Amino acid sequence: PWECHYDKSWDEETINVCRTMNEAWFAYRKDFEEHWTKEHLVDTSLQNYHRDFFLGYCKSEGVEGYPRASDHRNAPTTAPTPYPCDADTQTSSTEGRLSYDNNKHSQDQELTLTTPRRARDFNGQSQYCVSGSVMDLSFVPPFNILFVLDISGSTRSRFQGTRSGRVSDIGIDNTVLESEVMGCLKMLEFIAKSDNLSNDNVNIGVVTFSTTATYHGMFPPLDLANPGEVNPAITTLLNGLNGEGWTNFDGALDRAIQYFAEAPSGRNNIMYFLSDGIPNVSGDHDGEVQQMTSPSNNNHISTITFDWELARLDEFGVQRHAIGVGSESDTRIGFGLWKIDNTPDPQYGTGPTQVMSREALVDAIMTNSVVGDIVHFTVKANGVPNYDIGPDDLIPGPTGYSYTDLTVPNLN
Repeated sequence: PWECHYDKSWDEETINVCRTMNEAWFAYRKDFEEHWTKEHLVDTSLQNYHRDFFLGYCKSEGVEGYPRASDHRNAPTTAPTPYPCDADTQTSSTEGRLSYDNNKHSQDQELTLTTPRRARDFNGQSQYCVSGSVMDLSFVPPFNILFVLDISGSTRSRFQGTRSGRVSDIGIDNTVLESEVMGCLKMLEFIAKSDNLSNDNVNIGVVTFSTTATYHGMFPPLDLANPGEVNPAITTLLNGLNGEGWTNFDGALDRAIQYFAEAPSGRNNIMYFLSDGIPNVSGDHDGEVQQMTSPSNNNHISTITFDWELARLDEFGVQRHAIGVGSESDTRIGFGLWKIDNTPDPQYGTGPTQVMSREALVDAIMTNSVVGDIVHFTVKANGVPNYDIGPDDLIPGPTGYSYTDLTVPNLN
């Protein structure tokens, strides 16, 4: 609306939509000026440019025809000095168990609070910066995180969602494989921005699979020269993947075992298993009868028998998140992805996730691991609640909720 744009060639539907939007916008502005500034900052009686469209708030076509209530050139050029948070901190925590689904399932959770060891005087007030988290105790650092990515021929197919801007090996942007890569990169970007995740407490592994599977090794998640950025070696690897071949779940799980056997011990082990298709390559270790490898073997018993592999992953305590990418993936009970997944769903117990768009895939990988919603959150100073801080200050992410550098004033 503030661009004061009108085109007489618009059809009737466009005119009606624009008029409705403009009226709503300028009604808000009029209400603000009357109730908050107690005056009309712009005399609407002086502006006659399509008054039925702009209600007297535009004097000519274009943004220059929009009279502003204030001149941005007179605004302060520097932001107020932020409160300096102290680097010398202390952290306290408490644990509890949340039971749900009629006590069929439960989750152990941890609440942390980090504060400076002493209050600092700032602008005449004694203040603290507070931060902390609400986390699933089975999903706290340090982490070993493994991405297992389907790169079979079907991942060259188009996929729903916002375009990535990157063109694949076959000249198509927005493929299934592109979406898998974006989901992994989103997780790595989250680690780069996190206050409590770093190369010191996160290790990344990458496995890809089609007719056979490949373990690509272990990586620190962040650039050694610039810890605020994703490790370029992982980015280069993921962006260089191409889709071809069939679908070998069993081989992928064998390579996953290889990673967790080499990864640092004493950590929470997480695996994201992404596939758009149905397994059609026979496995090993479980006495499977080897079948001729062909797409006609979809879901043959020899392709979805991996009890040995899953038992080995259980020995490593691996949380296995299986995600079916697209409508051709199979998340039915008793089949491949269902067997692989062992993570709790807040409502229905266990089971893989099926996603139908790039955005849904990113959400599935970035899903908050904490079961339940935060309905009440209060920080008290000297026993007095700070009503400027509430549930909206807790930011969800794959490791739970976090709150960062919230300021609590007036401490004694």
